[in-house]
Amino acid sequence: MILPGPRDFVFSAKTFAAAMLAVFIAFAIGLPHPAWAMLTVYIVASPFAGMVQSKALYRTAGSIIGASAAVVGVTLFIDMQELLCLFLACWVGLCIYMALLVRPPRNYAYLLAGYTAALVGFPSVDQPQAIFDTAVTRVEEIVLGLICLSLVNRLVFPQRVGPVLRRRIDDYLEAARLWTRDVLTGHGEDATGKVDRHRFVLDAASLDALRVHAAYDTPELRAAEGHVRRLQQRLQALFSVLVAIEDRITTLRRLPGVADGLEPLLLMLARRFEEAGAGTDDRALLAEIDRLQPTATAIRADRNALLLATLLARLRDLLSLWAECRELRAAIAEGRPASGRAPAVELHKDHLTAALAGLSAAAGILTCTSFWIASDWPYGGIATMMVAVACSLFAALDNPAAVARGFMRMSAVAILVGAVYVFGIFPRIDSFVLLAIVLAPFFMAAGAALAIPPLIGTALPLLVTTVAVMELQNERVIDFAAFTNAGIAQLVGIGLGVAVQSLSRPMGPPWAIRRLKVAVNRDLARLAAGNSGMDRIRFENRMFDRLHGLALRLAGDRPDRGAILNDALMTLRIGLNLIALRQVLRHMPEQAVQALTTALEALERSFRAQADDRVTENPLPVLDRALAEVSALPPSPDTDQALLSLAGIRHALSLHGRIGGQAAEPNAIALAGAGG
Repeated sequence: MILPGPRDFVFSAKTFAAAMLAVFIAFAIGLPHPAWAMLTVYIVASPFAGMVQSKALYRTAGSIIGASAAVVGVTLFIDMQELLCLFLACWVGLCIYMALLVRPPRNYAYLLAGYTAALVGFPSVDQPQAIFDTAVTRVEEIVLGLICLSLVNRLVFPQRVGPVLRRRIDDYLEAARLWTRDVLTGHGEDATGKVDRHRFVLDAASLDALRVHAAYDTPELRAAEGHVRRLQQRLQALFSVLVAIEDRITTLRRLPGVADGLEPLLLMLARRFEEAGAGTDDRALLAEIDRLQPTATAIRADRNALLLATLLARLRDLLSLWAECRELRAAIAEGRPASGRAPAVELHKDHLTAALAGLSAAAGILTCTSFWIASDWPYGGIATMMVAVACSLFAALDNPAAVARGFMRMSAVAILVGAVYVFGIFPRIDSFVLLAIVLAPFFMAAGAALAIPPLIGTALPLLVTTVAVMELQNERVIDFAAFTNAGIAQLVGIGLGVAVQSLSRPMGPPWAIRRLKVAVNRDLARLAAGNSGMDRIRFENRMFDRLHGLALRLAGDRPDRGAILNDALMTLRIGLNLIALRQVLRHMPEQAVQALTTALEALERSFRAQADDRVTENPLPVLDRALAEVSALPPSPDTDQALLSLAGIRHALSLHGRIGGQAAEPNAIALAGAGG
């Protein structure tokens, strides 16, 4: 059982103080819904000042846009309830679609824009004349809550993201070092090696999540953001290099006598990565790599020599990348400002999944509003608002039902807690000080759980639903029937929202995994076709994001877990070889261009067919003809690169047949060359 510690209670005390400050000011200046300000405090609360700043910025933007959309909709469709409901449903669906195409914290603005329009617009269906006041009040109270929370976070025991970010970078580098050691010692596919590789992928995503918030923390971290991004990209490149190294070491060790001269070098390299902070003098290692390098004539005459040559090239890359990573880590630790513009990070986007989530949200809202209008249910507006909120909150989940059960259970508990306050406690108090005193025990305890990531899913619905049903106001009319009906309407709305989101993804994680594999094959097809919009950095960013998505969804004991991850890792190398091949294609002699173009067209058809789940031709014979054509050319940097890239693609396809839709060949290893 996870119990909060002293630091968690300090966070809870700060959050409660910010909430009470917001409520006090709202009461003092006569705002009609102080609960909105208190809700904002608990929704945005975070232990780190930078996270509060970033979420506050996007929540403010989303609230203003959403409230404005509600005003426009109500103004355009005044006295036309059905059209207004259709407008709001489409708006929420569009915002959910947009939110699923971007990542935190920017997606927060889209989600807020969507359900803020619902929270402001649906109560105005029966009272359109009040829409402007409702919209302005909503924004005022949200901004009030954000200001109070930011103020308390900055002044009272402020916690910075910077130290956490630096620790996360160290963890990431340590995961990279451990997996490098595993690969060099031949243990990359052992149980320990798989754990280290899994940790490497997951640490990459957690570092990215912290980086986007750190940029809002201090000027020093903003200045160093470029270093962090470059470090991420260097580590991604290191990962892809390690995939290639592992594959080639495995192949060479299966060939009698070929790896004998290589083993002392691998042992030296493994020692280099045995301990964190080991020496950085790589001159002896580089000299040994040069000594083993086969000649240009040898790599054309002997495919094993070609394989060895590319392995040595990747080992040289490994040392270079590791040195760069350590230098960037030192620059971040010293707070050195990054020169030049930080490279952009482009992540995986799934337009179909996002569209289905948006359409299902719109359908759910329209279903609820139809029942509301047809039955004249007095609390139908509350249920409809909660459909919009639930669809927004659960849109990104593969299996919304599993999370929603806990959310609904805690919402039901919160309604009971709210009932105790509304009917048992509030009638007996008559001042703000007493209000704070009676609220403190519950909110301090539940707020401490909000600081513990595994407990957020339990604490957040408990806190926000309690605040919502209490409806703190200066003048309050106690109505048990209204309270009960509103509580029931909330649960109905949440349940309907979860149901429609679950229907949009009936297969759960397997559907998401399938979508990721489709996206990978389509990107490979674009690279084979020479799509000008796909460069190396963009491809690596997307692939790492997909690897992280796969690693999260393949957690557990799925029998195909290792095969899917290995295939995905190999697609990274295939894509990089396609990019290298395309770069040298225009410099090749005419007779080779035709063979290479034919090979690339065959690969494009193969990857497109794989994405569409169709049977396709085997591209390996075409690749073999291209290999033979390029091997006959005189040595040059371009022909060498073309030879290595072609061989690398063929090697990967022959060992990981599912990527290209082919069955692996029994003698593939002997035929395989090398590649990048």
